[in-house]
This record gives sequence, C-alpha cells and structure tokens, in this order.
Amino acid sequence: MERKTASLLHSTLRPRFRVKAALLLLGVTLILGAGQKSAKVESQIRLVSLSPSLTEMVYALGDEGRLVAVSDFCDYPPQVQGKPKVGGVENPSLEAILSFRPTLVLMSKEGGNRRPMAKRLRKLGIVVFVDDAASVEGIFETFSRLANTLDKEERAEGLLKMWRGRLFRVQEKLRGAPRVRVFYPIWSEPLLTAGAGGAGR
Repeated sequence: MERKTASLLHSTLRPRFRVKAALLLLGVTLILGAGQKSAKVESQIRLVSLSPSLTEMVYALGDEGRLVAVSDFCDYPPQVQGKPKVGGVENPSLEAILSFRPTLVLMSKEGGNRRPMAKRLRKLGIVVFVDDAASVEGIFETFSRLANTLDKEERAEGLLKMWRGRLFRVQEKLRGAPRVRVFYPIWSEPLLTAGAGGAGR
C-alpha cells in the first residue's frame, strides 16, 4: 500500500532544515511490507533512518530511544551523532542495516538506489517509510502518519496545532505582499534546485 505523506518540523530544529523543508516540499509515502494491512508496527519498534529529515521528525516526537542506527548524513539534533551509522543516503549498506534487526526503516525516495533498497527490505518483511512529498500540507500529513505509526499521536497533535497556527500567522502577515523569485541550490553536480512538484526539478 502506498500513500503520500509529509511533515513540518519542530521549532527546535535548525533553521537550515526548516527553510529546506518549506522550499523543497518534503513528504513521505508509507510502504508496508508484503502481507501487512496496518500502518502500525509492533510495539517493539527498532528504527533505522536513512533520511536526515525523518530522523529529525523522530526526535521531535521524542522517540529517539527506538532509533538504533542512522545514515552518515543524519547529523541533527546533535545527539544523533552518537548513533551507529549504516552508510550514505544513496549507498547504505544492506548488511549494516540488517545487523540492527530493524522493524521499520525510514528513507527518502529521491535518488536512483533508494527504490531498489526499499524493495529488498520489503521482501525481507521490514516496513519501509519512504519520503516522497509534494506540498507543505503534505509535510503536516507526514508527521501525523509517522506519529501514528510510532504510537505518538498525542504528542504530534500538540505540535501540529502549534505549527499550523504559526504558519497561519505567517501567511496572514504576508498576505498581499509582492512575491519574490528565489533560486535555492540543493546540489552542485548535477545542479539541482527546488521547483514545481518538489526538489530536484
């Protein structure tokens, strides 16, 4: 089962990522392993995150205790730097991931190697949460769905209420203001930027 989701990050997250989240319009698709019918996973969740943005969401939900390993690029909040690493975002080690016996793997859809990795993990019966956002509203939805998966709905509800209120106040403040054209480089070779439909367009 595949459904689009996404999330706006906590106010304690670094400004660089908050800007990136808004500009790149991140989000996630929840992909369940074969034969699974529920978005919930077992209570004994063992998380491996291959996505820096989703790693930050886990910390915002206060569920970092179940995060057993992360990618080399997961560096915020600072506490995550002490977590074991399983390789890069594009080239994680399947063997390293499996050595941590995860029940749930978080990853981004962008990049050529990530879809095959998700497929291999699913075949092994591991639930995969894949980043595939397209709107700011999707960011809220992602956070809500991830919270539901981790049984953190109550905490997410309060954070989402705060974020929606903050976004509304910003929108009201900017209502009627002239639009500005922005170029936000994401990567240099090849040159990637945020555009219609998300990042790398």
